[in-house]
Amino acid sequence: MNIHSRIETRRILALLASLTLQCIIGLFLGHQYDMGVFFTAGYVVSKGLAPYGMFPARSIFSHPGFLEEIPGIGYPPLWALYLGLSYLSVYGPTENIFAYNLAIKLPSILSNIGLAFIVEKIAVYEGMEKGTSNKIFYFFLFNPFMIYISAAWGQFDSLVVLITILAMNDLFRGRAKRSGFLLAL
Repeated sequence: MNIHSRIETRRILALLASLTLQCIIGLFLGHQYDMGVFFTAGYVVSKGLAPYGMFPARSIFSHPGFLEEIPGIGYPPLWALYLGLSYLSVYGPTENIFAYNLAIKLPSILSNIGLAFIVEKIAVYEGMEKGTSNKIFYFFLFNPFMIYISAAWGQFDSLVVLITILAMNDLFRGRAKRSGFLLAL
């Protein structure tokens, strides 16, 4: 096995370790208030209703861990649509709250992985040494703050950061239309 294949194997193992770690955390953890809002918004949207109101979370999910009444989501419609899709495709058929919890966090977890690749690629493009760009890759894969905010807490900030970095990179490289589309997201 040559040096390049060992490095690639190490990168793949690190990627799988990061993904596994984030999925395990995403399965079981979550901010009690925010995830309750997300769970409820997904249910409401799946029923064809607007997610901007007050909803009886405890009676929807029949669990005392939910607040009696919870306000709807305060995010743009695309996130609410994703939550509705997650409810329909994961919670509806399984009624597994843990799987639903993870499904809600998947865009954030995948964005963390995407950030590792895109920031490393930009660093290489800008002339950074390969060893340093590899460290950036590993840092993004295992950044405790990013994992906490996305996989544990359930926020989709890393998705916004990924789209913004992609848009700025496109703008810098003269791809204004694609950059504008990404920023419009």
